Amino acid sequence: MKKTLLIVSLMAGVASVFGQGAINWGNNTGGRSPIYGPDPSNPSASLSGQSSLGSPAGTNVYGGPLLQGTGFTFDVWAGTTAATEGSLVLIAETTFRTSANPAALPAGLVNGGTTTVPGVTAGQNAHYEIRVWDNKGGTLPTWAAAQLAGNTAMGESAILTSAALGGSLTDGTPVSNPSTVFTSFNIAGAVPEPTTFALAGLGAAALMIFRRRNK
Repeated sequence: MKKTLLIVSLMAGVASVFGQGAINWGNNTGGRSPIYGPDPSNPSASLSGQSSLGSPAGTNVYGGPLLQGTGFTFDVWAGTTAATEGSLVLIAETTFRTSANPAALPAGLVNGGTTTVPGVTAGQNAHYEIRVWDNKGGTLPTWAAAQLAGNTAMGESAILTSAALGGSLTDGTPVSNPSTVFTSFNIAGAVPEPTTFALAGLGAAALMIFRRRNK
């Protein structure tokens, strides 16, 4: 009996050590990818790609400001390489750094960290995605709430594949933690539904008719 308990205990210990691989998350690790707000001249436009502030630097020009402060939430969602967007799970969450100059770093960046990815062991790859939104002063605390609201600026990276996650392999070989590497993107406002445009058009037409009748 004691031997069985010892074996079970050892197996549990091994599972805890090798159960999940780790990843360094953020947008200033393994490269720098600032995230931007909506373009005031075209709030519904979504843009992705490195800007001159990125590392490596790119040529994309964003019309919106760099995101900063606690009013914008930065999520990391991850899972196995078989996971689709709907089956990724939240592994990390934070808000943005601030800068006296809204056009200068560290605005657009977050203080990242290290966390594990459920269901993915050290040495295996993982899928991950970055999701960012305007949390409306904390009233939209989750990605699902922001989606449901339908009137807030949101943005996300592509679903990416990590390098082998860090930790220790079953033979004890250590593996360094990879980083979440992606390109810059902006958050964009909600695009009105076609019915909204139709109602707006009908309202404008009715207003014009009313004004003509009262001339």
